[in-house]
Amino acid sequence: MPVDRGSVIAMRMFVAGLIAAAAVTFAGCSSFNEGPGPAPVALSGRVNNEGTRDVTGTTRLELELRNYAFKPTFLRAQPGQLLTLDLANTSDVAHTFTVVDQPNGVDVVVQPHHTMRVHVVAPLQGTLVFVCRFHEAMGMQGAIFLLPGHPVIGAGAVTSTTRTPFPSGWG
Repeated sequence: MPVDRGSVIAMRMFVAGLIAAAAVTFAGCSSFNEGPGPAPVALSGRVNNEGTRDVTGTTRLELELRNYAFKPTFLRAQPGQLLTLDLANTSDVAHTFTVVDQPNGVDVVVQPHHTMRVHVVAPLQGTLVFVCRFHEAMGMQGAIFLLPGHPVIGAGAVTSTTRTPFPSGWG
């Protein structure tokens, strides 16, 4: 049976298009920029930028506390997203993970070569800045920022852990 040359060329072009689309998709899915690159949000003072990670598809992440930097430095999240961070201090000195401008926020000391788990909630708007209190002046700071273009989820919602009684007659 003879093969139609036009069909073969069309099929090759189709397959090449699929491969190119897959390459663009996978390149766009890179959730961590290993190099410093531009900071996605501006922080005051010096920042030792160790990359950005998109955490919108996860609830848990290891955040490395290195010599005077957090790796990754910037975390892109959904508004109000709960994150569990495993803070791994890989350096020879103690570091803190301190959430700035949040009353009763996270403020822990992680000893050298130890790991500690904390829970943080991404802001509903703006950024959530974290620093090492010991080394902030040396550039050890980072931020959780929001995924651009996504609506604020649960804006105005009030949550409570206090038990609310049912209205009379509701059992």
